[in-house]
Amino acid sequence: MIVRFGPLYGPSTGADEPNPLYDAHLHIADAVAALVAALSAPSGLYNAVRDSERVWNARFKRVTGWTPCL
Repeated sequence: MIVRFGPLYGPSTGADEPNPLYDAHLHIADAVAALVAALSAPSGLYNAVRDSERVWNARFKRVTGWTPCL
């Protein structure tokens, strides 16, 4: 299984806010939750990013029930 994250932001990442130069972002707390959700997901390729980004995350959300909070 492969889970692709957008650029991370939040504590200890070196970026307090999303970088406007990139198309998709993910808060570090949401990345941790995505990793936990991925443990029960079937094999596949998934994107874990915030909602309303240019990268599609609907498949990962549908399969795992994960939803980004931040």
